Amino acid sequence: MTIHLNWNPRGPKTKPADVALVVTEFDPPKDGRQTPARIAWATDPSGKGLPSWLLYAERVHEFHEFVEAAADGQGYQRVTQVVSWESQRGPLAYVVKWFMGKKFRACLQVQAEDLTAFVEKGGEKKVDR
Repeated sequence: MTIHLNWNPRGPKTKPADVALVVTEFDPPKDGRQTPARIAWATDPSGKGLPSWLLYAERVHEFHEFVEAAADGQGYQRVTQVVSWESQRGPLAYVVKWFMGKKFRACLQVQAEDLTAFVEKGGEKKVDR
């Protein structure tokens, strides 16, 4: 798959960077499971872009479902907590950390906010940043 990475999600539109990825793990949600659902993807070494020895990145999203008391105190509601992280290796991982770290964290925050908005609206509206 290819993602179109926007390094300036809260500012003027810039040309997105295309990043080739491959899904490395997919464990969908199932009712009654004790372990979280998970999807992970990594940079695709066969795709165009940087060689994996220079920069290899993997992103993991886990979906933890649980039941909690409703905000109004009446009954219970099902809640899903999304936990995600990324790991990088290779010489360019240090460059990304030092020169792009703050912007990278801001992009991840926007991604989390967009995912929350999409889910809470029932997937009705595409979020475009």
